[in-house]
Amino acid sequence: MEIPHDLLQNTSALLSAIALVLGFGGILFSLVFGLALYLSVQSAQSAVMPELDVMEAVLEDTAAVLEGARISANETMQGGKSMADALAFYSNSSSSLADSLSDAASLPLFSLDDRISSSAQNMRRASASFADASVSIRASSAGMAGAAAGLTKAEKDIVDAKKNLTAARQSFSSAFSMLGFGAIAATAAAAALFSSVIALSLSSLLVHYPRLFSKDEGRAATRKAP
Repeated sequence: MEIPHDLLQNTSALLSAIALVLGFGGILFSLVFGLALYLSVQSAQSAVMPELDVMEAVLEDTAAVLEGARISANETMQGGKSMADALAFYSNSSSSLADSLSDAASLPLFSLDDRISSSAQNMRRASASFADASVSIRASSAGMAGAAAGLTKAEKDIVDAKKNLTAARQSFSSAFSMLGFGAIAATAAAAALFSSVIALSLSSLLVHYPRLFSKDEGRAATRKAP
């Protein structure tokens, strides 16, 4: 292909040639810009998605820790209640035994031995200690129940946060995919547009120079020039 020598004198052909050059430049610009935009989207996705993955993993681990703590708190609470009930039973039994020993110590035969009366007093003190321990453990169990309720709420909040984060991660992933697809689609559309400009420009040039792509066109154009 040779540039016709009379191209500058033919305004219509000159404009077609300029449009042809601009069409090729537009295709090149579209490809470069589209590639840059696609790489930017991929870079943003590579920067954001790992952070969301880390946050999701941290929330999952935190939920597992809170679940274990909640289970332990509930087990401790149940164990404390059982122990408090057992100590209350020991307190009642010790008190009953102390009453029995006191009754026995009041008998003429056993009243001669002070050890029975002393045993009754020790049993009463033991009964009081059992009762105090039962009250303390029951109070601790009540506090543990509050802690277990707090842990249960915290675990639920963490699980909800993880669900929301997972939904956000999926939304981000879909958005980045759509942006990447949009960059490719826009590049293809722009390339198609500039290709149509090139086609129209070539058709216009071929109207003026039917043998534009022939080797003899340059010489023919030279003979036509005044």
